Amino acid sequence: MSGERKVMMSLDAAWEKLKQGLQIVFESPGQGKGGKLTPEKYMELYTTVHDYCTQTARTGPAAAVGTNRGSTTSGATLVGRDLYDKVIAFLTQHCREWLEVGSPRQGDDVLTFFADMWARYTFSARVCNNLFAYLNRHWVPRAKEEDKKDVYTIYRLTLVVWRDKFFMPLRAQVFEAMMGLITRERNGEGVNTQLIRSITDCCVALGLDEEDEAEETNVMDGQLTVYKQYFEEDFLKRTEDYYAKESVTFLEENQVTDYMKKALGRLEQESRRVQAYLHESTRDSLAKKCEDVLIEAHKERLHAEFQPLLDAEKTEDLRRMYELSTRIADGLVPLRELLEKHVTQQGLAAVERIEEPANPDVKIFVDCLLDVHKKYTEMVRKAFENDATFVAAMDRACKKFVNKNAVTVAAKSSTKSPELLAKYCHGLLKKGSKIAEGQDVELLLEGVMLVFQYLEDNDVFQKYYSKMLAQRLVNSASESDDYESSMISKLKQKCGFEWTQKFQRMFTDISTSRGMMQSFKETMLAKACLKGFTMMVLQSNSWPFTSQDGQLQLPPVLAACREKFELYYSSQHQGRKLMWLYNLGSCEVETLYTHKPKDESKPLKYTLTTNTMQLAVLLQYAERDEITVEELIANTSLSPESMEPVVEILIKSKLVVKKDSGALALNMDFRNKKTKVTIKVPTKREQKVEAEDVHKTINEDRKLMMQAVIVRIMKMRKTMTMNQLLPEAIKQLEGRFTPKIPMLKKEIEVLIDKEFLERDEADRGQLRYLA
Repeated sequence: MSGERKVMMSLDAAWEKLKQGLQIVFESPGQGKGGKLTPEKYMELYTTVHDYCTQTARTGPAAAVGTNRGSTTSGATLVGRDLYDKVIAFLTQHCREWLEVGSPRQGDDVLTFFADMWARYTFSARVCNNLFAYLNRHWVPRAKEEDKKDVYTIYRLTLVVWRDKFFMPLRAQVFEAMMGLITRERNGEGVNTQLIRSITDCCVALGLDEEDEAEETNVMDGQLTVYKQYFEEDFLKRTEDYYAKESVTFLEENQVTDYMKKALGRLEQESRRVQAYLHESTRDSLAKKCEDVLIEAHKERLHAEFQPLLDAEKTEDLRRMYELSTRIADGLVPLRELLEKHVTQQGLAAVERIEEPANPDVKIFVDCLLDVHKKYTEMVRKAFENDATFVAAMDRACKKFVNKNAVTVAAKSSTKSPELLAKYCHGLLKKGSKIAEGQDVELLLEGVMLVFQYLEDNDVFQKYYSKMLAQRLVNSASESDDYESSMISKLKQKCGFEWTQKFQRMFTDISTSRGMMQSFKETMLAKACLKGFTMMVLQSNSWPFTSQDGQLQLPPVLAACREKFELYYSSQHQGRKLMWLYNLGSCEVETLYTHKPKDESKPLKYTLTTNTMQLAVLLQYAERDEITVEELIANTSLSPESMEPVVEILIKSKLVVKKDSGALALNMDFRNKKTKVTIKVPTKREQKVEAEDVHKTINEDRKLMMQAVIVRIMKMRKTMTMNQLLPEAIKQLEGRFTPKIPMLKKEIEVLIDKEFLERDEADRGQLRYLA
């Protein structure tokens, strides 16, 4: 090829140019980017590196990179090692000169100097890296391929030299000054945190990883070895010592409540400190160290203050204790236990303050339970952030004092609470409710469900609620069908469709009966009946009533109505039989013998509301003023047991008086403040018998339920030990009631006698299902 031969550039000539440029870059005061390095000069230096490294031959000794030293390779070799060594020597000398200036400095002065030098050095290092870009792209990768561990890109080389020649010799006094600055800040002094940030960034950048091929000009892409080894370890140890001493001193001189404020403040400060000038990786270890010395070391002292704070209802202080305790392992366990115990005690104490615990006012009882629940629900929300474990602790406490309290003890009945809650519902939903005066019924029903969720014996509530719902429906005494439906819907949502199925059937029967009576009144048969005569036809398997058919001889006027309706019903429904419940009937009768107290010539009629049996007895006085009990029994066909409560209520209401002879005479001087008098009310004896019947029914139902559950489990498992069967049965029955183990064992024996189960001959503890 023709042309003038290019003159080869020597190492000395190339370095002379480059050295002058590097001195401008590194010696610049850093006021302008690149200082006196003009664009033209920059390009000249860049070209010098390129030209020198691309020479295929040189004069003087030099190092070339091939595949392996001493081997012959095809193509041109690359020059660069000698230039690379020159850069190392230059940077080393530069750092030593700066070290001589910085070594005598102490305190804030050395921090300011170090931060300033680091900012200048990293800027200059980037410029240097760009000047030697050709070396980075070509010579450095080839050198690394030859497994040369001491070869880096130029930027990384500048960091290595800075670390070894400047940082390491100066680090002790720099870090001592840093810790002094941090301590002063913790003591409340205003300090220049940017100095600390600059040095921590430097530590991060110097944690070089030889295998890391990330963008090396980013100071935050380094590994954390230098940061953790030379700064973080000592920083955490001094932090621990600082707060250990401070916490002990503060607790000796101040209250625990003040200490909690102080500790939370310190934890927040340390969190902000990480954000301000520490690496994010320090956050967890710093928080753990602070929590150990500020909380863990004093947890017994803190937890000892929890009960007094509960007693005083210091919600804000309780919240602070929760925030502190949640930061340490198992820190909340004793708090939950104390809260559960406290709520239980407060609930029991509140119930003990109720007057006449053996027969309490249902509104006062339920309101008492709700007040305790509301109070501590609010406390859990505000103080414990509705933590699920604290909610569960409060629920356990509520379950204890709802089911076992002064009322259940006085009544000698563990099922008194569900009974009273059902009576509260009855009082709330019936007409003329005094419980709901001026209050939102829906909110009160929500309160009922709050208490209901803590009942252990839901089946007792179900029985009483069913009986009282039936009374309201039969007597048309419900305040609102909407409220009734709302309550059933809430129970259905809580307990399931099957639990409320009979309740819904009752409403269906009432609706069907209304339609049936409307059809009856349109027939000729209804014209022979009394005005206002109505009848309800109820399904026997849906209503909690017992038939008393054949125990009452109706007065002729009522007997005729019954016969007409039976004719109509049999024409509509063949094969069905009506069973009459006279004790549930409702009648109105007027008195024709009473008169005004001051003027006997003027009559004063009273309207008496009775049941059918009471009416049958009263109508016996239409012809006679005095009748014996025996005659009443003979005329009405009532049994002596059924006649007894009827006579009792008539005497109590003063409609009749008992003569010395034992006969019952009509009270001709009957007086009452009201002209409408209701005598259709149960006596205490009837209420007692009714309660006994309910509990008897509950016990019988429980036996059947336990047997059904045991058979269902055994049918699925085939064989089980007694110890396996009992817990499984209890678990399945908990939604209805909590059975006692002796009860379950007794029903297992019953099932063995019925040949549903058998014991294994070889192992008597093993049970086997018999198909």
